[in-house]
Amino acid sequence: MARVTVRSALARLAEEGLVIRLRGKGTLPAAALATAPHLKLRGGLLENIVSMGQRTRVSVLEWRRVPAASAVAEALELERGAAVLKVVRVRKFKGQPLNYTEVYLPAELADAVQRHTLQDMPMLVALERSGISVSSAEQVLGAALADIAVAQALGIAPGTALLRASRVVRDESGRAIQYLIGHYHPERYEYHMQLSRVGRDTRIWIDNERLPPT
Repeated sequence: MARVTVRSALARLAEEGLVIRLRGKGTLPAAALATAPHLKLRGGLLENIVSMGQRTRVSVLEWRRVPAASAVAEALELERGAAVLKVVRVRKFKGQPLNYTEVYLPAELADAVQRHTLQDMPMLVALERSGISVSSAEQVLGAALADIAVAQALGIAPGTALLRASRVVRDESGRAIQYLIGHYHPERYEYHMQLSRVGRDTRIWIDNERLPPT
């Protein structure tokens, strides 16, 4: 089989979320990375966020240090104007844009989430691999209208109604280490919640499989 054919096939499998292409390590089945023993995130929403990240492709549109605006400083419990890392990404599934996210982290965590690293693995996995223990998250869901930047990234009309999520992730000491604002394509993203009686586990998961054919 010609080398160009193999590359094309691997690229297609990556778009389908079946394999993960790691820089310097080659190509692995997505399931193999999802069950890697070093991961500490097990069960519930955080694990499913990681799973979605491993089954999708991401493009990093922006990666730079900026002074924290009021909302960012409050979420990360920093002084206003403190240096933070801003990362803007578009995540795709089967070649179709799924969500647009702005993520802010304390500036000292920038080395753990270098731009090239985020092309290969979810941010939470990158943080854990650098020795930061991700423990919990607080998330708020609501509605928003797509501004021009979000609309262009998701391929929709400005003003389209979207699901908006804001999330603060903390490490084991309770320190805020990530503030995320996500906007999700209204036709390609579903949020499912399974509820149970007190005393039993409640499971939350993200379903991004029901997408239109490409």
